[in-house]
Amino acid sequence: MAVAGGGGRCDGVGNAGQVDAAPETERPIGVRLPYRLGGKKVSIGKCRGCRLKEGDMAKWARLAVLLSVSWGLLACVRESGLNSKDNWERRIAVSRLKDQAQLEEIARSDSDIDARASAVSTLTDQAALARLALDNTNGYVRYLAAEKLTDQAVLAKIALDDRSNFVRAAAVRRLEDQATLAKVALNDSDSDDDKDSTTSKNVRCEAVARLTDQSVLAEVALGDRDYEVRQCAVEKLTDQSVLAKIALDDDKKGFLLRYCAVPRLTDQSVLAKVALGDRAYQVRARAVEHLEDQAVLAKVVEEDGNEEVRELANGRLTADGKQKLEQLRFEQIQNSEDRRRLQTFLSQYPAGPYTSKASSQLRKVLYRWAVADGSCGAYAEFLAEFPQDPGAGELRRKLAAKGQWEKAKRLGEMAVAMIPDSGIDEKGRLVNTNPTPLKLSLEQFRVLLAAGADPSAVRIKGFTPRVTVQDGRWESQYSGSGAWSITPDGSIKTDAFQQVPRPPRTEHPVPAAEGGLTLSEYSKANEGTWAEALGFENVDSEFHLLAQEAVRLLEQPDAKGKTR
Repeated sequence: MAVAGGGGRCDGVGNAGQVDAAPETERPIGVRLPYRLGGKKVSIGKCRGCRLKEGDMAKWARLAVLLSVSWGLLACVRESGLNSKDNWERRIAVSRLKDQAQLEEIARSDSDIDARASAVSTLTDQAALARLALDNTNGYVRYLAAEKLTDQAVLAKIALDDRSNFVRAAAVRRLEDQATLAKVALNDSDSDDDKDSTTSKNVRCEAVARLTDQSVLAEVALGDRDYEVRQCAVEKLTDQSVLAKIALDDDKKGFLLRYCAVPRLTDQSVLAKVALGDRAYQVRARAVEHLEDQAVLAKVVEEDGNEEVRELANGRLTADGKQKLEQLRFEQIQNSEDRRRLQTFLSQYPAGPYTSKASSQLRKVLYRWAVADGSCGAYAEFLAEFPQDPGAGELRRKLAAKGQWEKAKRLGEMAVAMIPDSGIDEKGRLVNTNPTPLKLSLEQFRVLLAAGADPSAVRIKGFTPRVTVQDGRWESQYSGSGAWSITPDGSIKTDAFQQVPRPPRTEHPVPAAEGGLTLSEYSKANEGTWAEALGFENVDSEFHLLAQEAVRLLEQPDAKGKTR
């Protein structure tokens, strides 16, 4: 570079060149040109043979410093960085390069992959980037080059032919050509030499994401081998026929594709089919979220087996939908014989348009049931629901009579329960096998009698004596037979005992009109059993006195017996 006014040249690296037009009288002076770097004076070069007037020395020195810093010094640093053996220094130097050819060479062959990556990132020459993306042996370099390409033809070639999945994916992300994108979406497959985590399905998903052709998207959504690619296609579909086919029929990989297709549907009839019939409650719920048909929503509320779906549908009901739900529920119970369902409907709609009809049906059902059941509970339930019904008077009379019988029947059951069962334990001792405590039974007797139970209204039918006693011998249908006597310690001594099978108990209380033993007669007929019980190992010594008290209570229901 020529130096103004002096004809001198500088080589641009820090050394001043020869000055050509210096006068003969001026002697040559060799000088180092100083400049300050961080407050320290540094010599950056020597002008050999420069012919300078000593008065102009400072001016030329300052100019040389400026030239050296702006050109020479930077060139020296850059050149020394590129040749450095330190990878970090080389990467810094590469990032400051502007020479496209040099950058391409570094990107192609440098030993440090990060330096090569830095070179590609700095490159702007599309031709150089294309060459690197198409033929470089390193997949990472091809990937970085593809990410900076704008040439659609080159990108298409890479997207279709590159051997690495992630390089093809990078090219696809910059592609705009729909035909090429369609080829990739339909045909891309994994490469054998690919060791990265990107797979062919990722490449196809990238292509699908940039596709706009509905026919290609439909083909991918219906036929791709991977459900994730199909899902990507479904999320871009607008073709209602294809979406309906997927929402109604698809069964690959569970319910995810149906779930993705449902919110893109606009056909209410298809949404209704999904909401009412899909086997996955998540898909039904998604359909309900987009349903507007109030009749279908009402049906979902009434019939769906999943509580979450029912609640979701109920929350979308309008006033019209709630009326439709009431109508639907009435249609289901209007001819029902299930009194509980009728009662539930009336509790939900106590003043609706169908309340009167539902109440009439409940009255018929409840009356028929009460008459057929014949229990006090059934009569009482009808009278509680319909106290003013024309048939209520008859049921009240039946209930009164039934109430008396229930009390009398309970007396008979207690009388049967109090009779002990005789048996033999492993030591040959007589034991009582009836677990009913006699004292407790007597207390219940007193309560029932005090409540107005009539012993004369009940009889015991089907009785066969358990034990008969005659001339010091006893006969038991439950235990066996033999001679017996009471020992001083209160137990029963037996001989020639032989165990016999126990027949089932057959006695039971019936209304007095059907005949049988009175309760008093029944208790006396069991005299042998009471006597036998005196020797039972698990009965206290006052058993016979309690038994006599029971007989006295039965014969004199108004008397207040006292246990001893």
